Amino acid sequence: MKTLIFIFLIFLSSNLFAQWSTVDGLCGGQINDVKKCGNYLFAASDGAGIFRTSDSGLNWEECNNGITNLQTKSIGTDLNNIYCGTYGGGVFKSADYGNNWISVNGGFLPSFVTKVVFLNGTLTAITLNGIYQLVNNQWEDMQFISSYASNILAYGNKIFALSSQYMYRTTNNGLNWIQISYPTNTNSYTSMTVKDNYLYTVCNLGVYRMHTDSLVLRYYDLSLSGSFPSYIYSDSNNIFVCAKSKVYRAENGGPLTSIFTLSAYEGFVPLSIFSDNNNLFIAVDKGVLHTSLSQINWSYRNKGIRNLTLQYLSFSQNEIFAVSNNLAVYRGYPSDNQWSTFYYEQSPYYNTAIYSFERKNSSTLYMGKDYGQSFLRSTNNGIIWGQPTSFFGQAEIDCISFVGSNIILAGWGVHIFNEADPFSTQDFGVGSNIHSIYNYGAGFLACSDSNGILRFKPDTIYPDEFVYDTLNNGLSSHRTYDITLLGNNLYAAAVDGIYKTNKDNINWVRVFSTIDNSAFFKILNINNILVIASPRKIFTSLDNGNSWNLLYTAPDKKFIKALKNNSEYLYVSISNYGLIKRAVANLIGVNAINNIMPENFLLHQNYPNPFNPSTNIQYDLPKDNFVTIKVYDLLGKQVAKLINEFKPAGSYLISFDGSKLSSGIYFYKIETKDFIQTKRMVLVK
Repeated sequence: MKTLIFIFLIFLSSNLFAQWSTVDGLCGGQINDVKKCGNYLFAASDGAGIFRTSDSGLNWEECNNGITNLQTKSIGTDLNNIYCGTYGGGVFKSADYGNNWISVNGGFLPSFVTKVVFLNGTLTAITLNGIYQLVNNQWEDMQFISSYASNILAYGNKIFALSSQYMYRTTNNGLNWIQISYPTNTNSYTSMTVKDNYLYTVCNLGVYRMHTDSLVLRYYDLSLSGSFPSYIYSDSNNIFVCAKSKVYRAENGGPLTSIFTLSAYEGFVPLSIFSDNNNLFIAVDKGVLHTSLSQINWSYRNKGIRNLTLQYLSFSQNEIFAVSNNLAVYRGYPSDNQWSTFYYEQSPYYNTAIYSFERKNSSTLYMGKDYGQSFLRSTNNGIIWGQPTSFFGQAEIDCISFVGSNIILAGWGVHIFNEADPFSTQDFGVGSNIHSIYNYGAGFLACSDSNGILRFKPDTIYPDEFVYDTLNNGLSSHRTYDITLLGNNLYAAAVDGIYKTNKDNINWVRVFSTIDNSAFFKILNINNILVIASPRKIFTSLDNGNSWNLLYTAPDKKFIKALKNNSEYLYVSISNYGLIKRAVANLIGVNAINNIMPENFLLHQNYPNPFNPSTNIQYDLPKDNFVTIKVYDLLGKQVAKLINEFKPAGSYLISFDGSKLSSGIYFYKIETKDFIQTKRMVLVK
């Protein structure tokens, strides 16, 4: 028998399940491909697996049962099955429209698959190590002429393939490949399609085409030069071309005309297109774009697609800013769950990553960046951003804070910038990356990667300038991530655990060690409750760090990326999922005591039974699981949902209040990924 587990006591009232909840309105994330099979449209996401919809994208649901790698890159379909290629797990197949998936990796198939497609009835996979075809349930190397391929399609007995630079054709299923001739100064074709006996392709200079019997590409439309077209697709009536933040359409052989344009701050990166001749869907880095083809009206259809990874959160009055994938900034209003793209990083030549984002006042915003841009500033609430301002060493800015009239920008070094006197910038190399800034007295504390905790304060002789020293006495490791103040004590999150010291007599003592070799990277003081986070777990302490309670464990293959609070909620960013939240008033967590670890799943009989009006229900989990417990009446109507969240392994006790129900027989049902059980209970009033 395993020992030392958690028993969790959760007492629920009419304010039912004020635990963790998903932040609605913040959906989307990178979608790599969209395809239709049967009555479903499927979307392959870059980290959350496969989603499907039966109502043209109005509502999506996750369908990953059996898929062991959620980095899904491509979708292929035949009449009866759907296939997905994954980046690290090979190819998976579903014969029941995504309800269940099985691995299709017989023979030697490299695991990193970027595209799956059918060529004349044969399943074909593009991998990082070449092109493979499934023949008699075994994968065979197609012997492509190049070590790398980006796209492939068939037209009759002709197969066309793109390498990193050139296009090739074979008429004998890959035994011989012939390079296609192309106009001078063009290469690096990224996508292709066939329509009406012509093959069309795109590169950065425009659109090119050739007859499928030809071996020479010719100019077709160079008006898109400068728009950087990257994807081309056709249906029975149209050709569609996507560029960054732009969509073009050629209808019934007509010229390409723009049907969609966004500003750079709102833009998108196209990755795939699908049309059923009535609706057009574009897979982009922010989700799925949709329009009816009879009446162009674009909108994101992302409801249910939870694939956002938010690396940075900041609050200002009634709004939240969230940086996603270092390229987009979303703004949300918690009061009504309304989210929109506030800023989108786009350059014709390169993208510069966004690392931090903060509001200084009602009109001024700061954005921390890299690539030598360091930071951007807007003084009109984000309508226009000024020219990039770079610091010595072209440092990226990972954190931003405001101390008096000074703006603290830190990353590789610390930079103190005064808006009133832009020439008075102070640059401190400090010899280490800075993870966080904490305002402290007239100055601030900086947690560094190798130099411990740095204390910055005004110089006693020149008060307009800052000096710094270190507060490292007692620290076993000088790799520190975050710091906060509670009462007279400072608390720091370091690589080997949580430390505590009196603020006036620095002598750090470790009060909580790292769990599962995963360092705590964040520590918050929320109404005198300490909240700490590692990539997998969140703990709280109600007694100044003397004891710690488990508050949250991330689902399998998911990670905690950021957390921040306002006066009402603690918000937590989960990789490839988005945001969850929990009421600040409900941060007590769960207490761990010694007991026996359950060896089996079990739903216990409620007690007392019969009951009036409340009863207790215990359930056992031998391993971490997402758990749902619902209560039904005799007619099968759901009358209550007791649990609907991820739970670590352990034994749990919940209280069900039936005061608003009539006397009678009720059923309570537990569902996890691995277990389903139902029991009966009787309410007698």
